[in-house]
Amino acid sequence: MEFNQIKFVKAKPDEDYIRSAPKELRDLDYPWFEASISRLIFKDCSVQIVLTEDYFDDYDADQPEPLESTAPLTAFVEVTGKLNEFHERAYNHFIQNTSAYENRLRDYLLAKTQQILSAAIAFADTPKLRNFIKEHALDTPAGLNKQIEWYGLTLFDHGWDGIGFITMDFKCGWDEEHGLSILMHRDKIIAESGLADFSNRGDSVIEHAKCIQSFTSGYDIALP
Repeated sequence: MEFNQIKFVKAKPDEDYIRSAPKELRDLDYPWFEASISRLIFKDCSVQIVLTEDYFDDYDADQPEPLESTAPLTAFVEVTGKLNEFHERAYNHFIQNTSAYENRLRDYLLAKTQQILSAAIAFADTPKLRNFIKEHALDTPAGLNKQIEWYGLTLFDHGWDGIGFITMDFKCGWDEEHGLSILMHRDKIIAESGLADFSNRGDSVIEHAKCIQSFTSGYDIALP
């Protein structure tokens, strides 16, 4: 779908919030637009297994539920106040290079799961854990499919070289509460955090990513 064909809707508080919010917050204007796009990547992935570093021994695997055919698309307008060319060019780059995005993200997320598995084994190495990992091939690309689910794409109204920053958002089995948001420029990874952590930061997104880079690794673009 072309960018100009997407039906963006300005985000507004839901009715329950409006009824319960203080009077001064009832007309709150959210600085983003919402839409949806086809589920173009990670079509075979849904969270079926929860396994954390400090694992619990009640191992189980849920049956995969049918995925929605679409995924959320969000466009933040905190800096410019409107949809602009940064959104469009970032969206177009993604649409034209979906395989490159998915391949890079799969490599990154597989390395992430392997770190989680190593930490779980280090925490308490048991035959039950080892068998569970082996049964579901959790240290392989096939096992990754059972631990993540693409939650959508977020576009920002500023970036580099005329192309906006984006986040790729995921549900994940190693952090059900916070999920995963990966900040990118084109198909290169800048930083990782929890869902929505890069939102509502205006033009300080990269400063926040720089802070994250100071205690993480695995990114493609090092910030000065």
